[in-house]
Amino acid sequence: MQFNASGAADIIPLYDVTPAIIMGSQSLIILTLSILMMFTYIPQDKTYVGLGVISDAYRGLGQFPVNWFWNAMNTYNSQRWMAASYFVNFLMAALIAGIELIAFGLYMTGSPELAYLYTPTIGFYGSVFGYVVSPMFALIYMTQARIWGGLEKKSYEADYTNSIFMCACGFLQLYVAVVSHFLYTDRYVAYGRANFGKKTTVVAEVAEVKVEEITTVDIDVPFNSNSVPESNEPVSAEDDSVAPATPEAKEAAAEDEEVDAENEDAAEVDGGDDTSF
Repeated sequence: MQFNASGAADIIPLYDVTPAIIMGSQSLIILTLSILMMFTYIPQDKTYVGLGVISDAYRGLGQFPVNWFWNAMNTYNSQRWMAASYFVNFLMAALIAGIELIAFGLYMTGSPELAYLYTPTIGFYGSVFGYVVSPMFALIYMTQARIWGGLEKKSYEADYTNSIFMCACGFLQLYVAVVSHFLYTDRYVAYGRANFGKKTTVVAEVAEVKVEEITTVDIDVPFNSNSVPESNEPVSAEDDSVAPATPEAKEAAAEDEEVDAENEDAAEVDGGDDTSF
């Protein structure tokens, strides 16, 4: 397979596979981290209260967020901000990283249309504005007043440690996505167009070469000046139906030529004797 690379602008995207690897890796990392967060809760120490009272909001390590954050968002309690942080994190990862991962798989198999459409638009702007929502909800939960369902910056409150975990993971996802999309989106698309965009041209060139190989076939046909075919059909190399001329045929042909020559001479003599009036 040969591409028509006319300069550095064509050659560099042709072999620049690094952006494709990075874009696929970042979507896989973000989606995997979001799924793991659905099963991760870091509990607060039960002995944080001097009076020995354990908060009603305390949850253990084995209480997976995927089991309770749905209900927590629908009830007016102190954990609705944290529940919203879990939900938005999973939603953004599924809509952005999940679809980008599917687009990357199609991209590497020679069908980059979804990657061309999704990554520079929804993937790019979703990385900038979508991933920031989840850690912001966790940050609001940590700093908001209790009357608004927050923890009032009290590190001994239940869910405070887990909120720090949510902030750290959310901002890490935001950083990876933003850096990857800002630095590699254009090169990612350019690599796809350089490699997959000329697929039809290459196929057409190969087909044209095959047609030329089939139609331009040289056939050596022996030529005999003394043989005249009786029909208008072309004589092929394998046609043995025309036999060589016999001596009788040659003698008859010579006599015909002599008669034709005498007739021509007589015609010239008659033409010279005509008198014009």
